[in-house]
Amino acid sequence: FKSKTVFVVGAGASYEAGLPLGTGLKDIIAGKLRFRFNHRPSPETGDQILAHQIMQLAARDDGPNQAEYFRAASAICRGLPLAISIDNFIDAHRKNVAVEQVGKLAIFQSILEAERGSRLFTEHVENINEINLDPVSKTWMMSFFRMASEGVSRDEISEVFKNVAFVSFNYDRCIEQFLESALRAYYGVERAEAADVVAQVSIIHPYGTLGSIFDFPNRQTIPFGKIPTHMEMYELFHQLRTFTEQVNSDEELVSLHQLLSEAERLVFLGFAYHRQNLNLLAFGRAKNNIEVLGTAYGISDADTEVIQKDIWTLMRQAKINQNAIKITVRNDMTCSDFLQSYWRTLT
Repeated sequence: FKSKTVFVVGAGASYEAGLPLGTGLKDIIAGKLRFRFNHRPSPETGDQILAHQIMQLAARDDGPNQAEYFRAASAICRGLPLAISIDNFIDAHRKNVAVEQVGKLAIFQSILEAERGSRLFTEHVENINEINLDPVSKTWMMSFFRMASEGVSRDEISEVFKNVAFVSFNYDRCIEQFLESALRAYYGVERAEAADVVAQVSIIHPYGTLGSIFDFPNRQTIPFGKIPTHMEMYELFHQLRTFTEQVNSDEELVSLHQLLSEAERLVFLGFAYHRQNLNLLAFGRAKNNIEVLGTAYGISDADTEVIQKDIWTLMRQAKINQNAIKITVRNDMTCSDFLQSYWRTLT
């Protein structure tokens, strides 16, 4: 990548690796939280592990009691069909601690299970011979790696992702998992070296993530797709954030906006262009003219035109000369199709 390129990634990008979109995640969570007790101490329906986690949460924290948590679970099940996403529902009940806690627990467990069931999961991750990337051969990630690694030798591995950064609005760690596996498979390096290279890539999750897949000091770690212990769920689910919580600190927001202001190209992949997310991407004066490309697969022509106008406004706020603004949004291409079609443009 010759230009400083920031990939802004949404659920549609992880969908290519086998993770659910927002509607699918809603259905999964509703099924998990549909508890029926029938005068028994433990529910006869719903996810038993999640029910036990909720019981432990009530016993452990000085907050809502067990009955309040399970009433919150019922409220989520009733309201989810009307919500755009589980995040929207939690945001609509932002002052209800029980809804927030139960919702985040359900998201945490559901995303970890989705990682485990994805095309990127490897049971014996330490064994390089167990890496098989054939299941993701037709995803955008494969095209991306081919672009990044073209002409880069084993000795130059530290430079393979130069000029590349990611802003991922997903809770999952698909990008990190793929990059590490691809480096090991392509260059034959040890896992520790691959992890060090990936750690140098700026990957910002504005709404938090499940934890780091890399076992680095001072990082809360949980491997990709791992079945979590109750303690791991309790310690890590708090890292997830809703729309109103957004980035974790002013420092993190500054890093995000600095990354965007230094970009020369923004590439939106599988992004839904929700206004609150675009507002989060609003940054100060850009240091360069920025070319914008992106997917809007399945979105109508009328709405795609509105999206382009929203992006145009974002660029104008960054003080880019309106005559220099170039925006291309394709609603007829998946993420994979897009990267293949714009290979030469991007590199």
